Amino acid sequence: MRTLFLQLRLLSVCATVCLLTACNGDLFVDKVDIPPMTEVAIEGDGGEYHFPFPAKGLRQISVDLFDDRNLTYLGHDGEELDPKLASPADLVEIRYTSVLLSYSIQVKTNSLTVHTLENATSEAQQVTVRLSYDYEVKFLVLNIEAGKPLEMVRMEYDERLEVTDRYKTERMKTRFANNTSQTQRMKSTNVGFQGVTLVTPAEQWADYQNVCMTLPTYTEGKWMLGSAKDIQLKTSLYYNLKSWSEEKYVEIPPNSIVDIVTEVYFSKAVLHGQMTFRTSTSGRLHTTRFEAETIEPVDYEVTVKNAE
Repeated sequence: MRTLFLQLRLLSVCATVCLLTACNGDLFVDKVDIPPMTEVAIEGDGGEYHFPFPAKGLRQISVDLFDDRNLTYLGHDGEELDPKLASPADLVEIRYTSVLLSYSIQVKTNSLTVHTLENATSEAQQVTVRLSYDYEVKFLVLNIEAGKPLEMVRMEYDERLEVTDRYKTERMKTRFANNTSQTQRMKSTNVGFQGVTLVTPAEQWADYQNVCMTLPTYTEGKWMLGSAKDIQLKTSLYYNLKSWSEEKYVEIPPNSIVDIVTEVYFSKAVLHGQMTFRTSTSGRLHTTRFEAETIEPVDYEVTVKNAE
């Protein structure tokens, strides 16, 4: 009888512990029935994605961004909210607007709806939405695909070119041995130096945009605007030049070893202006100033010196 009594007491204790454990789980560890992270791809221009979530225990909805200056949290009356203080019940919309990327997140009691207006960058942009619950955090990762790029619609040039005639000199030396008893005469024309142009926009959003524009070039002894070229902003464009028409000769004395020194003189022209771009989806216009710097070889001299 005593053994049976002890067994019944143990069964009673176990049942009580199991009951308390179950209650503890129901009261304090209420699991949120969505994955820890949901990752989706969404079209960059005019895309939409609907994301349902449990409302119970949700404390905050936010977008993780290092620089959140372009983010706006809006309430029921269109007022701006402090993202650190706004509760999900007060939050109606999270809006992001920059020159190249624009999207909004509509917030309801138990769902989010993401709308993309445009992504004018050249690659997908990742946006992370954080849902902070009482005891855990869930993430919605949006991969906003690249949409249509910016379109340049207007180019305006300032009238004056800023010219630096002798901007720099580059020197090239070649050793030559004349083992004959006669003077040798050599001709020098094109020495193979290139021109380079760099167009730098004043606004960072315009970096690396592809444009077609007229650029300065050195022709017939002076700088002028040449033909239009395709160029990527903030990226140096190197190009070959036609041979200089003037032929120059040097004489190599007999039975000598000499250094043939070529000095190439470069000139620089700087052009300023402004360019206007349009986003293909919304039609928004954005203007930035720019500086176009072109450096070209304009003359050269060849001299002969005894080898040292």
